[in-house]
Amino acid sequence: MSCRTKLTILSIFVVLCGIPAGYLAITWHPASPLTFHLESTEPTVGNDNKLGSYRARRVRIGNTSPGSIEFHGATLLSQGGAIVFRDAPPGMVLAQSLTQSDRGASVLVIPANGHVVADALLLPELISEVPKGQVWTLYRWQSSPRSSIQQWLLNYGPRWLTDRVPKLKEWEEVIPLEGGP
Repeated sequence: MSCRTKLTILSIFVVLCGIPAGYLAITWHPASPLTFHLESTEPTVGNDNKLGSYRARRVRIGNTSPGSIEFHGATLLSQGGAIVFRDAPPGMVLAQSLTQSDRGASVLVIPANGHVVADALLLPELISEVPKGQVWTLYRWQSSPRSSIQQWLLNYGPRWLTDRVPKLKEWEEVIPLEGGP
């Protein structure tokens, strides 16, 4: 085989390997990929006894990254710290629907550059703080490529490698909750 043919084959191989490597580099850990916007302060489901003092609302979760994101849940907190909690946070955004009968899914996948609407539970005091910009969202997430590689290694990887692969923890970030009346 001539040197030119070998060089052509090598360059094609490098390009074909570089495409997935570039995709992983871009989507592995995007900076602040999610945004949260309170759609309305009107209740989404009847406030039955299961919700206690919480009020159900809809929150639009937007993904600004080029890859899909797995949303694991969020805690809503007051910036001023005026709302004190002991056993439960003053608010939370759920990764599953309150009205959904199948409660098996604990992860909400948000498509690249897309958005989904999720259920949120807020104390009445926290709802009044949203328009003032006083509510912050502490959310837990993981990129889908990272999660897929971890699951593949755990499910199909060699046994000696599976025992050595550490469990990748989800990332946490804090951003303001937008919206209000």
